[in-house]
Amino acid sequence: MKKIPVILKLFSVVGLLAASGCGDNAPRGASPTERNRLLIRLFTSMEKRDPVSAAAQAEKVRTLDPGNSYFAWIIEQQECNQATMAAQRALNANDLAKAEELLSAARKRHPLNHAVAEDLQKVRDLIVLREAVRAFRAAGTSADREQPLKTIFPLAEKLQDRALAAAAAEQRKRLSAVAAPKRSGASDRKPRQ
Repeated sequence: MKKIPVILKLFSVVGLLAASGCGDNAPRGASPTERNRLLIRLFTSMEKRDPVSAAAQAEKVRTLDPGNSYFAWIIEQQECNQATMAAQRALNANDLAKAEELLSAARKRHPLNHAVAEDLQKVRDLIVLREAVRAFRAAGTSADREQPLKTIFPLAEKLQDRALAAAAAEQRKRLSAVAAPKRSGASDRKPRQ
């Protein structure tokens, strides 16, 4: 669920308009104006993070241009975003089983989507971690607590490593944006001494 930069959206719309063509090769029943309006509504829905509306708009555009696989990809991404958002609401309500169910259904529908697979694995890790914590709390002796700890520590470390990797990637992204050279000619100046 990443934010689509405005420039990328603009180039995507222009590219789709150029690829879809106008005139003789346009699908029957769709004027170029109608197609453009649908595309604008599609990207507006994506910008507003409304995967339900975006998937519906992409489906309409796809019916106008059935040979364009880009719209099938957009529909898949929006359906996966919708499942991920629903799973996040379930997680916020502390319903891990519902989150797993939603992501499993999305995974079955879109088996090649890496983001859904990764999110599903995270939820399954949380379920195992929760059960291990429950077993640890229910254990009466230190010997009984040893087995749950063998599960808790590696899973907690795995989840922490994922969170740290995501935070590091975000920090690298921010730093690269800040460290990009300015094109105002300021790089030609000598540093003060």
